Amino acid sequence: MRDFLEQWDGRRKNGEKISPKYDPDDPASWEGVIWIDAGEKRLFKIDLDNKYLTGTLDLSGCSFLETVNLYHNRIEKLILEDCTGLIYCNCMSNMIHMLDVSGCLKLEQLYCLDNQLRELALVKLPELKIVCAGNNNLIYLDISGCENLETLVCTSNQLKNLVFKGNRELREVFCANNLLKELDLSSLKKLEVLDCSSNLLESLDVGNNFELVKLICNNNNIKEIKGMKYHPRLEEVFCKSNSLVELNFEKCTAIKKIDCQDNELEDLIVTDCDELDELYCSSNFLSKLDLSTNTNLRILHCDMNQLSDLDLGFAGNLTHLNCSKNNLSELVINSTELQEVDCSYNQLQRLEIADPAKLFSLDCSYNRLTFATLPILETYTIYNYLYQDIIIIGNDGKLYVHEEVDFSAEAVIDGVRTEFRWYGVGGPVSPTTENNGNFTFGYNFIGELIYCEFTNNKFPGLVLDTTEVRVLPPAPGQKSR
Repeated sequence: MRDFLEQWDGRRKNGEKISPKYDPDDPASWEGVIWIDAGEKRLFKIDLDNKYLTGTLDLSGCSFLETVNLYHNRIEKLILEDCTGLIYCNCMSNMIHMLDVSGCLKLEQLYCLDNQLRELALVKLPELKIVCAGNNNLIYLDISGCENLETLVCTSNQLKNLVFKGNRELREVFCANNLLKELDLSSLKKLEVLDCSSNLLESLDVGNNFELVKLICNNNNIKEIKGMKYHPRLEEVFCKSNSLVELNFEKCTAIKKIDCQDNELEDLIVTDCDELDELYCSSNFLSKLDLSTNTNLRILHCDMNQLSDLDLGFAGNLTHLNCSKNNLSELVINSTELQEVDCSYNQLQRLEIADPAKLFSLDCSYNRLTFATLPILETYTIYNYLYQDIIIIGNDGKLYVHEEVDFSAEAVIDGVRTEFRWYGVGGPVSPTTENNGNFTFGYNFIGELIYCEFTNNKFPGLVLDTTEVRVLPPAPGQKSR
């Protein structure tokens, strides 16, 4: 220990950094270094966080040492070989490129995050329960024989292989942001949480992990998650940004949250998932989505799919819905808890919201809705209804003399009268007859192209347009007036 305290960085010795009263010959002046009397003074605890200590610390053979706290220093090497009494080590946020804990048979917790480690051997450490070794440069990690290991964190390294051998107590594995191409989980019968996001995985098998509660495998190239069925404890799955074609959660009766956005899903089965609370399946190729058994569903994001039908009749607790950019022609929402809806960029001609009392925002822009089919909401609701599709009138661009154009449903909206304006090639025109939203055009319009624009102050800023039609003589058999 004295040698370490005598090391200097060109300006000060390590000992001078821990105490202004530092005396290399007086261990009592070594603040943060705690001794016990076992016939002679023995090193028991090191507590030297945030001291800007540098160099190599060799504590090998300190058999009475139980605790090492060296968080946030600049140490480059830490040697704890055969510290047989060591229980706890925190050397996070240093510059360590060599760490030796071999022979630390009582070590239970090791925190070595945020260093420069390339290799870490933790072989046959029988009491080790927690390892946090993220944010290093690891290309090699050996945890074989750590039979009581429960939590492993090795995120943000350069690991190409991660082997589980004799780690039957592992419950949490966090190995995101590595270079893993495969991951064998078959021996981890007690696994509860897995985060293997941002690797190079093409498949994942969780068929033996029946205790799994949370699975995170985002940002890989996974084409199939095997063994997903029959996980009675599974509550959360995050598998977005992969290449998945199918997902089946049919027997995952405890599942509460699924995020499978940005895949290639053609089939998503969530039947009998009675506890499902949040479902995010945006940016896939889904043409159908059966939610008939998901009566507790609260949040649904299914935008950017190919849905032509969406039955929400059973979703009485729905608060947030995004079903934009699909092919929906109608949408009926019966929830009394609804707060936010985005159903823009569809083909909606019918939109019904049973109870808009709690609605905070609604975006139904870029659909085929009219004044008569747009919901009437309170003024304090954020409401985007602009840009509805053009309304088709006539038949194949033709309108016969005295053929009725029926806009009677649009004439008066919630007590506010609609203003209709008809135009021909030369400007505004007046229909031959007008009766409460019903219009006809007489013989003097034959050959003319006409269309209509209409507005209603109930929906400020929205202008509805019709297609252009050419007025033609009466069709054969049509009664003249």
